[in-house]
Amino acid sequence: MKEKYISFSEAKMWNECPYRHKLVYIDKIPYFNDTLFTAFGSACHETLEQLLLLKKNNDNTEFDSVLHFKKCFYNEMIKLKVQTNDPKILDRELAKSMIDAGTRIVALVLPELIKEFKDFEVVACEYRIYSKIEDFIIPNGDNFYFKGYVDLIIKSNNIYYVIDYKTCSWGWDQKKKSDKLMGYQLALYKHFISKELDVPVEQIETYFVLLKRTAKNNLIEPLRITSGKKKIENSLNMIKVAIYNIIKNDSLVFKNRQSCGTCIFKNTMHCK
Repeated sequence: MKEKYISFSEAKMWNECPYRHKLVYIDKIPYFNDTLFTAFGSACHETLEQLLLLKKNNDNTEFDSVLHFKKCFYNEMIKLKVQTNDPKILDRELAKSMIDAGTRIVALVLPELIKEFKDFEVVACEYRIYSKIEDFIIPNGDNFYFKGYVDLIIKSNNIYYVIDYKTCSWGWDQKKKSDKLMGYQLALYKHFISKELDVPVEQIETYFVLLKRTAKNNLIEPLRITSGKKKIENSLNMIKVAIYNIIKNDSLVFKNRQSCGTCIFKNTMHCK
């Protein structure tokens, strides 16, 4: 049987607006554009991956996380410069503030993780999930798989912690922290990691770790997100509903007007 897969970001987009999903994933119209903000996030992720891989391998090689971040960020800016002719894409003041923030963040992450999770061992960095979605076969007989990448999995006192980094400005308000779809991302990670690593779900906890670019204090905020049985069930149902409707692919796809806010297709020829 042919294998097909869905990621959380694709399912999330379909839930936000099925028509936007059609434009991006079926019509292949570009939606995600690299910016200084994505460059900042990529540089943070890359630096933290290298830092924690050394810890995982008990490698005492001296690692300058600040220098590594700067190199990564400069490389990302070079890519941006090559990709676009828009002079505003490389705002010098913004780039300088990001370099200052990033160098402080990457120096603080490991101490903050130790403070939150005590004496932990690193299980995996950038862990790739690729698991069959159980009890779900589409009409033509194909299986569907869930695909995703988990920033960090650590273990402390026989508890596994699934961690996803989120770069942001000052932080998240309460509405963002309690956002249902955001919580579903970690619930799905928890479910499939439990399967793949053969660890009971009761021994897995889920966290977002906020990396705050403009905050004056508490630049690193570990944010525990509960992912119980009901939330896992709801998150699996969410991706199954998305898959069913994506495959159905009716010629008339519903537009969610409440999701127009920051959509780049708003008032364009693609979505009038």
